[in-house]
Amino acid sequence: MINPTPYNSTQLALLRSENQLSRLYLAVLDAPQVFACQINQDFDTHDMVAQAAYDNPVGNYADVLPGQTALIGSAPGLADLGICRIRKPLTSNQLYFGETSEIAWANNLHVTVVDDLALWARHIRIVDDVPLMDYDIAYANQHSVCDPVPVLGPHAVAWLEGGNASVQFDAGPSWVIGSTISAYAWSVSPAAGIGISGANSATPTFTISQPGTYRVRCLVTAANGASFAGYRYIFAFDDEHPAFSEFALKSCLGDDETGGWSFKIATPSMALAQALQPGRLVILFERAMYGNQAGSVGAIAGRENILATGWVTGFDDKEIDPEQDGYTFDIQGAHWWLKQMPVFPFGLELKNGTPTNWTEMQELTVDKALWHLLHWRSTATAIMDVVLTGDTRYAKELSAVTGSLWEQIETVAKASILAQPFVNQLGQMFVKIPVNLTPVASRASIPNILDIQPGDRAKSLSLPRARQARIAHLDLLGVAVSSTGTGSGYRSLANGNVPKRVGSTTIKDHLLLSDQGQSNELAGLLMADMNNPFPSIPVRFKANLRGFDMAPPMTASISLPGYTGKIIPKRIEYRHSATTGKLDVDVEFKAETTGTLSVTGILPVGTGIGGSIIMPPYPPLPPPPQPPINQTPEYRLKILYALTSEHRVFACTGLFNTPRIWVDITPDESVEFVPEHFITDWVTGAVYAHDGKDIYRGVPQDFGGILVPGKLTKWIYGTSLSVGGNPANNVIHSLTINEMTTEMVVMVSNTGTADERFFFVGSIENIVNKGSFGAYSIWSVPMITIGNGRIIVGWMQSTIGSTFRVSDDGGSTWITKNTTTFSGIASHPARSWHIRPNPIGNDVFHFASKGAIAVAFSSDLCENSAQIDDESVALDMQPASICADPEMTVILGTQRLAPWRVLRSLNGGITWGTTEVVDGDKKQVVWAGRTDDAENIFVAFESSNDTSDIVFSVDNFATETSVGLEIAALLNEDEYIERIRAAV
Repeated sequence: MINPTPYNSTQLALLRSENQLSRLYLAVLDAPQVFACQINQDFDTHDMVAQAAYDNPVGNYADVLPGQTALIGSAPGLADLGICRIRKPLTSNQLYFGETSEIAWANNLHVTVVDDLALWARHIRIVDDVPLMDYDIAYANQHSVCDPVPVLGPHAVAWLEGGNASVQFDAGPSWVIGSTISAYAWSVSPAAGIGISGANSATPTFTISQPGTYRVRCLVTAANGASFAGYRYIFAFDDEHPAFSEFALKSCLGDDETGGWSFKIATPSMALAQALQPGRLVILFERAMYGNQAGSVGAIAGRENILATGWVTGFDDKEIDPEQDGYTFDIQGAHWWLKQMPVFPFGLELKNGTPTNWTEMQELTVDKALWHLLHWRSTATAIMDVVLTGDTRYAKELSAVTGSLWEQIETVAKASILAQPFVNQLGQMFVKIPVNLTPVASRASIPNILDIQPGDRAKSLSLPRARQARIAHLDLLGVAVSSTGTGSGYRSLANGNVPKRVGSTTIKDHLLLSDQGQSNELAGLLMADMNNPFPSIPVRFKANLRGFDMAPPMTASISLPGYTGKIIPKRIEYRHSATTGKLDVDVEFKAETTGTLSVTGILPVGTGIGGSIIMPPYPPLPPPPQPPINQTPEYRLKILYALTSEHRVFACTGLFNTPRIWVDITPDESVEFVPEHFITDWVTGAVYAHDGKDIYRGVPQDFGGILVPGKLTKWIYGTSLSVGGNPANNVIHSLTINEMTTEMVVMVSNTGTADERFFFVGSIENIVNKGSFGAYSIWSVPMITIGNGRIIVGWMQSTIGSTFRVSDDGGSTWITKNTTTFSGIASHPARSWHIRPNPIGNDVFHFASKGAIAVAFSSDLCENSAQIDDESVALDMQPASICADPEMTVILGTQRLAPWRVLRSLNGGITWGTTEVVDGDKKQVVWAGRTDDAENIFVAFESSNDTSDIVFSVDNFATETSVGLEIAALLNEDEYIERIRAAV
């Protein structure tokens, strides 16, 4: 009951007959009282009220359903103080409301619960940094054992002919994430005057013998054990109990641009005006005649008589219609109401494994994110059909920070896969990929409703044509994300690298893609649609022809001078004459397009986080050559990170700000990070770390140009890296990132595979297993760097002596470099620790031995090396656990600093001085970057008199400034973001 079918020959004969008329009616939900009581408590505040004690009950509290509407009034049955939603079953003395701040709660107020299941937002509440859905629903397993979505068909309107009528529903299209539907259980209230056959099937039949309003319930159960109920209404009338008809239809239209349908009526009837209360469900329907044949002809069986569905937004008693001398009412579809619902920020990230909280989803897709929004953040899935895209592309994360619920749905769907939401005239919500953006090979399943003949049109058609291309060049970028969260970037250019003669250039980025072929096809489809030569084909039909809608996707076909082919509805308007009964139908179509040429584009340097690509400004055409990879970048400090000995992680934005704000981004779970592998990348300011089992990442957010540090969360699960043996026994030994290019290397072993080491090499979006590196002590800690085409591996503790292994082909083959062959130095007996100060340069510092432990320097990536320091200094080269951006460092020009102690050489390491140490003991020095006037920034962790601080200097520690790391001043992430928002 969701897919339209083409008109058959019998229907076409009726549609093409003479003397058609349509009588219009309104079915208005007259919600009966279910339960009533009085508030039985005092309130300290009206803010954020979600429950209340009650007494003086009228009726059975067990009859109240979650989602029904509660009227709050000064007297029984009134709603003069407001309305709210029942959020969970009542007890014998407690009411539970959706959290509200708009009602002046007081003792003895009257509560009337009516059988009105409407569209509401369900708000999130944060308690001690733990999110709770709909006030008090804690996460258990709701994202792994998902609730099913009942897709039952729309509300129904029946006119009893001969004393009875039948209505069918179809729950067959119901769906559930990660499981299948296993059972259906239908019921109806009230039970008198209606019977059910097939109450445990997907397609029951309701036989109605008495006029009235009936609430239909279907409990859908999934094979995973979860169940969820959907509700619809049947409105039944007969000649003695007719629907409202004393009104004039002022307008009725659906528009792809607005996302749904709306209609306006005017009535002189006080009875109808009183029935049309704000928020009341209304269905506009007809009783039609085609010649001497009664009935309605539409595309959805059993619902052909419905023109539009919506809820009353309100009326203006000052607007008097000159013809009808009455009141005017606006009725809007669900799209309008969703646009009026402000909601809290939303975000989901891909979890490689079973989700453990509300922000995680395994194998995250757009449909899964939309399900969370519509099911957990609103009541939509209970009261209306929700049909999503069926798209299976994975996303690393999907989020929408602000806006209405509709805006969040659009943000997730449009920005990721170019899908758009629409609520059709029957009140069914579809999130659809437009026909013109659907691959041509997949369009066979889209129904072609009607082959429009010249005689079907009420007037001749003037067909305007767009003579020039609107878009001359389209640059499309995106990423294909795997089920575990790794990704590969793709770029496509339509028509190619050279633009059309006229038109503008446009970029579509941050898209989710499947592969390069799909990326190229999508670029061609998108450009063809944007350059559609026939964007508007208006057709006025002679007949009462109401089979078209904008969702689900459908087409018609037409033959016109200049164009023959399929056309797609984009706007529909009904106009009705109360005098003649004639219903005019105007449909605006656009031509189907099938794509244009496109080619593979070269990806820009630097990929973003979460399945996105960071795009530079659009280059002039033709595109300039790629810059040489060894050009000197302009380093800028983004975020300063600090890892404490207690494995807490702090971050600070704005090193030069006073006061500075610190935020604790430590993961929620207990983690002991490996300090040597606590690093950042210069592209995004993100921080990376591992604990030997999993890799963590903290991704900053941009607020008005200010990067806000994000909490460290698990990013790559060690169990997902296949190296043989039980995945639970995987050990991550090393993690490194080229901070300039985001190249990435991870070394992994498994305790069950004889100390065999495996290398994973690629980018932060996608790493690939390059195979075995060899068998070494499982506990030895390798130091790895990558840059300028070479991976270098050394060891902090091992029995292999001071050797390096290098790879110049991305980890496929390895060559051993023994430091004993270097000029003038001997190898350190057990270590080959090294540091590469510039990730796109050739300089490498490493251990050497000549008397005391000393430092050697190579300017050609360990091809040659020589000792450079004064051996009496006995430098202890340990990695820094402060991560500025870029991270730990040792060199700028002729200035070289030992990371563990602030020892400075101004002559290339020939001699070292310590006179700059004026306060305390500075440890773990990092080169943080440059100021705007090109002064070098050095950062150190300082310990003095049992206190600790972070200091920075722009004059080589001749003077220094405290950054002000004070534990008491730390904020949590939410407080930090609010402080930044206020500043922006």
